[in-house]
Amino acid sequence: NGRVIRVLKGRGSSVKSGERIGLFERDEARRIQAYLTQSEILQVGLGDIALVYFPALDQSIRALVVDIDRSGGLVNERNASYEWIDAKARNAVVTLKIIDLPMDHIRRRFLPGMPATVNFKRRDQNDYFRPAPMERFDNGGNGDKGPEADKEVGV
Repeated sequence: NGRVIRVLKGRGSSVKSGERIGLFERDEARRIQAYLTQSEILQVGLGDIALVYFPALDQSIRALVVDIDRSGGLVNERNASYEWIDAKARNAVVTLKIIDLPMDHIRRRFLPGMPATVNFKRRDQNDYFRPAPMERFDNGGNGDKGPEADKEVGV
């Protein structure tokens, strides 16, 4: 299910094999992909809130980190292998979901491929080595993740 966004070839136009004739968008939530270096990716976590700025619209929105792929940008699909590029390459992919806005507004306002700048709240790497408080693991079987579950990260 989806919709046609743009028709690239008009009625009666000639088309070569493999040539694009239009753009189709699936009926699913829009996602934003940000490309980070391997050292930057260590400061981002699932569930983090980021601030996304769209220069063309002069507008900022909030988005939630829903996926982190440290190796996706290293895959060479032609050779079905991984390639190391260099430490400064932006080959770690973070996927974000827009929050706080209705789907129809997102579709009308934020077009696919629109450039954006994503600002993440950096995590302190020392947090990874601190033991978690025991109450976070005592969920009593009701799915509650403890007192930290309801806290929102401000950006």
